[in-house]
Amino acid sequence: MKGILFKPDMIQAIVEGRKTQTRRVITPQPVVGQAIISGTLGDYYLVKTGESYYPEGFIKRIKPRYQAGETVYIKEAWYAEGGDIYYKSDWPQVLPCAMVIDKIEIEKWKSPLFMPEWAARHFIKILAIRAERLQEITFRGCEAEGIWIYDDPWKAKGLSVWQCKGRFARLWDSINPKYPWESNPWVFPYEFEYKGGK
Repeated sequence: MKGILFKPDMIQAIVEGRKTQTRRVITPQPVVGQAIISGTLGDYYLVKTGESYYPEGFIKRIKPRYQAGETVYIKEAWYAEGGDIYYKSDWPQVLPCAMVIDKIEIEKWKSPLFMPEWAARHFIKILAIRAERLQEITFRGCEAEGIWIYDDPWKAKGLSVWQCKGRFARLWDSINPKYPWESNPWVFPYEFEYKGGK
């Protein structure tokens, strides 16, 4: 089973049902005169384009990391001791260098990058995939990404699409410095559902 990384606040949004999409950068990125088109069986192709944006030549086949129907585990910072597993996101008030849980001192959390499936507690199922430019995200796409669309949830005063996109752009830039919002990279928006945890 494959794993996927999310920031702790995004994991919380997934668990609460507020986040049902994630966008991941496609590599390699098309350059001028190139585009990404969908193929068959969940594949995508990097192609040359003509003046009318019509595909003219195959360059490379691109396979999304995750496929529709696939269950994926969420990676997060963790620590195992004596058969018990602890998760850093459960202890947000603690500095990352050291903490004490039931008299167990944790000097260093294990990186989420290397979290194995057996240590995971949250799982999602990929429902759909497509390819698009980052700035094509819609109002509902921002909401599905876990962005609050109300300034005041009690009054339900909604934000404009540009305000929502602005909030999403700030979140995106905090996670993807190599491909900032302004560069408008090609991305795979993955739609998913939370399958629960341990």
